[in-house]
Amino acid sequence: MVRPEEIIKTKLLRGEIINKLYDMYGSATPIRAINKLLRYNSYYSDTDVRKAVEYLRGVRKEFIEVILDENDYWASFVLFPGRS
Repeated sequence: MVRPEEIIKTKLLRGEIINKLYDMYGSATPIRAINKLLRYNSYYSDTDVRKAVEYLRGVRKEFIEVILDENDYWASFVLFPGRS
């Protein structure tokens, strides 16, 4: 069973990703840059960031758009479409 602290940490990470993308609204940003910005404020593992990005771009969520680089995931670009 997942601990409540882990659930809170995961939701905070997703919110921080959305916040960073909103700050850079209108421009495609490499996932690597988002990861570095998140590490500046607090520590999240690469796995945590990747899971959060995949959740936010998921079929039923679609909060963000990802232009996937097949050779290097971290070089992929992420966009915040800003839909209501």
